[in-house]
Amino acid sequence: TMLRMSTSCGEIMLRLRPDSAPVTCAYIVKAVNSGLYDGKSFYRSDFVIQCGLHGSGVSPPGDLPVNETRQGTFISNTVGTCAIAHFDVPDCGNTEFFINLQNNTHLDEAYGGYCVFAEVADGASSSTVSRIAQEVKASSKVVINRVVVVQDQGSSAGHAPQMSMAGGEMLQMTTACGDIKLKLRPDSAPRTCEYIVKAVTSGLYDGKSFYRSDFVIQCGLHGSGVSPPGNLSVNETRSGKFISNTAGTCAIAHWDVPDCGNTEFFINLKDNTHLDEAFGGFCVFAQVADAASMETVGRIAEEVKAKKQVAIRRVVVG
Repeated sequence: TMLRMSTSCGEIMLRLRPDSAPVTCAYIVKAVNSGLYDGKSFYRSDFVIQCGLHGSGVSPPGDLPVNETRQGTFISNTVGTCAIAHFDVPDCGNTEFFINLQNNTHLDEAYGGYCVFAEVADGASSSTVSRIAQEVKASSKVVINRVVVVQDQGSSAGHAPQMSMAGGEMLQMTTACGDIKLKLRPDSAPRTCEYIVKAVTSGLYDGKSFYRSDFVIQCGLHGSGVSPPGNLSVNETRSGKFISNTAGTCAIAHWDVPDCGNTEFFINLKDNTHLDEAFGGFCVFAQVADAASMETVGRIAEEVKAKKQVAIRRVVVG
């Protein structure tokens, strides 16, 4: 079962998780069917976006009688999950909810835990969540126009569909210097590939510029903070089939500790095998697919060295 939420920033599809929180899901469906959320506004956008009963007292269907944080299939408060808000005691939740903008695993335990009852269902919805956060941060009003319950045709009950990554998936990157085709390598880094696909389908890279061209060309979130899909929680450098940072490979950038990567990536301009070990290793998740794409990479490096802006116009999967 899904919730379709139409907002002034676009549509959000939320997949309910009754395997984790059946009482909570039934409670939320009752609230949705009563029209309770229609016309409400989001008012918070720090590490979550939040909406509901803030400042308006408890509305039907009344208080939620139980906190189901650990009563069913446990789901952590990771990026894109949706949970019940409550005060400093666990069993006082109501129809106030939030969507996590980043991995907020501390909320799994704080004040008895914040119960996850749904998750953002697709990349387009993630993009809408991001826009809402930006608008609320700018003190703009973001209204929920309407929420309705719909049946999910694409997955088994209660579970998000898993991305099938057989190894042939490509990223098609259109830049100001030409096109780059990147072949994803889920045999080496399956979670990283799924993470990058989620970022691509949300449109995160569209309009970003390359800014580095020494031994790599690099692009992503430089100077803009962490955007959906949040931080990458694991470094898969040696988790699967090992791929070295040789010329034409594409890897996740990170600081001086291994498990802090996000959507910042680089393409190696030469063999940089020292990156296989430095700071825990830099995980290769794709490689340039053909000679024409590598020529484009070379042109981007030359333009950036000349201090010219090279923008990514669009990235698509396929």
